[in-house]
Amino acid sequence: MTAENKLVFITSDENLVHQLALQKPKNTHFIDLDTGERITSIVPAKIKSSKNAPCAICGDHAIGYNYDVMSCASCKAFFHRYAYENPIGLKCLKGKNQCTIDHRISRRCIRCRLTKCLSMGMRKEFLHRRNHTEFDEIDQVSYTYFVSVLFQLYNQFFSYF
Repeated sequence: MTAENKLVFITSDENLVHQLALQKPKNTHFIDLDTGERITSIVPAKIKSSKNAPCAICGDHAIGYNYDVMSCASCKAFFHRYAYENPIGLKCLKGKNQCTIDHRISRRCIRCRLTKCLSMGMRKEFLHRRNHTEFDEIDQVSYTYFVSVLFQLYNQFFSYF
């Protein structure tokens, strides 16, 4: 049985905290000493205002904060599509669940990209989601209207004969 090491690291250097957060093991936690709350999204102060910031997911040019993480348009759209998928139910392209997500190489593995989005702090609760019953009602109204218009056209067409 391996003993776990416990280490308390106190710093005000946000860039150092960000570097540690990028490489942290699963059992590592960051806590804000001012509030006592766990920090889920860590972005260095320099990047917060930078216009040339990299995407935290793939390294491409970020367009701003999307779902609480500095990300590019592609990763924003990806997360919007797949946020409610269960990564465990998705299959890794290489089968190892360790694909490199980099805009220069590839961003094709859905499972690994979604896992990275979630681990970097993208938040599902920031998505605006309509429930399916609203869509069903809209579809039913549209269908009913379509049928009524079609029926009127049919009657008008045959009224000439």
